[in-house]
Amino acid sequence: MTFERIAIMGAGSLGIILGAYISQQRQVDLIVGSKSTADALNTNGAQVVGNIEMTVPVHALRSEDMEGNYDMFLYLVKQTVNDIAIPQMLAHSHDQTVVCTLQNGVPELAVSEAFGPDRTIGAPVLWGATSVGQGISRFTTDPEEKNFVLGSMTPAGSKYLPDIKTILEMMCPVFVSDDLMALRWAKLLINAVMSGTSTAIGGSFGDVLDSDWASESAAYVSRECIRAAEASGVVISPFDYEGGRCDFNETFEFDSAETKQLAVDFIRKFWNGARMSEASMRQDLQKGRRCEIDAINGIVAATGKKHGVSTPMNDLIVEIVKAKQTGTIPVDASCEERFKAKLTEIR
Repeated sequence: MTFERIAIMGAGSLGIILGAYISQQRQVDLIVGSKSTADALNTNGAQVVGNIEMTVPVHALRSEDMEGNYDMFLYLVKQTVNDIAIPQMLAHSHDQTVVCTLQNGVPELAVSEAFGPDRTIGAPVLWGATSVGQGISRFTTDPEEKNFVLGSMTPAGSKYLPDIKTILEMMCPVFVSDDLMALRWAKLLINAVMSGTSTAIGGSFGDVLDSDWASESAAYVSRECIRAAEASGVVISPFDYEGGRCDFNETFEFDSAETKQLAVDFIRKFWNGARMSEASMRQDLQKGRRCEIDAINGIVAATGKKHGVSTPMNDLIVEIVKAKQTGTIPVDASCEERFKAKLTEIR
């Protein structure tokens, strides 16, 4: 299938960068939340700064200004607004429209309820970005390590993968997986480990990497994620990236001080190229918005509870981030003593 008309639904920090790359080679509409953002993008182009520098002319519009139907949506809104964005996509879809989910968590569950599993494709994003201003996004990952991993929910959906792969390759390499849920849990682990931990300690990814207690906490987050996934019938797939091949199951199933240190060392190596990154959850809290904690560490905690798997570190992170969301804990508070107490409890 050839996708003649495509849109990036939710052109925020990630969508601006993806839109800039695609717009250099073909038409794509960037769907944004406000007229001022659309005007900034249409006037000044999509501006990418940081580890990649470029400005590219793009076509942006608000969701209420969409016309006609699209053949494919690259779906990048936050899951906190699925109830608004999914009906907006449906209103501009035909019976063959495909949605490629690039969100955090396991977004295919909500999207497939509306579009069906055959037309729901997953593409976890393996690079980071931070919003700088209207129409301006900072690329925070080592450019050599940016990539997507692509998979379908059903065998019937696999027919869409080659064309979607071609589109995403306009930005970076795309790895194809035949086990989307294993793929999703791998990305969920990545987000829970670094986005969840960094938001809870009130800092950047680098702040986690440079702190012994925060890095150790992140190692426990990863181990709990692996155990929760296994309890739900998902074995997290080994993972190709520019630095090699990672098997999270082997890396994070530590059973001694020595093997735990190896896990911490891996965290520091794997995320070092993204140490400048600020989690989108933390950015949301700073702006007084609801964040996606329930769709990230909250999934680990809920899955663990459902299957009788203990997830104390993820539970703590959910508790702290929600307290920051309600204002009972300052957004930038490190909560160091609470983390250290939890580490003492679970070591």
